[in-house]
Amino acid sequence: MYPLGARVFLEDRTAVARWPDLTPTLAGIPWAVAGAVATRAYMPERTTQDLDILVAADDREKVRARLQQAGFLPVQELAIGGMTWNSTTGMLVNVIESHAVWVG
Repeated sequence: MYPLGARVFLEDRTAVARWPDLTPTLAGIPWAVAGAVATRAYMPERTTQDLDILVAADDREKVRARLQQAGFLPVQELAIGGMTWNSTTGMLVNVIESHAVWVG
């Protein structure tokens, strides 16, 4: 159980940015929010310019096709595996593609 002050802190914060809702776009594909946006649940929100999500590398083509269908535009390949996309509202989304067993 958190001390009362910590719980209030975690519950009262509001998001600085409105990230694109990828739930309908990636329905049926396992994915998770990663990076600075994901840590928001555990510490003060950081000002970040992009949303990082993690997907299994096996779902690469399916994820890329869905994002394109939703109007996202590819920006660049990521050196760690994956691609940066620009949403229809101008928000950047890094799709990190992993071969790790625990991701799939």
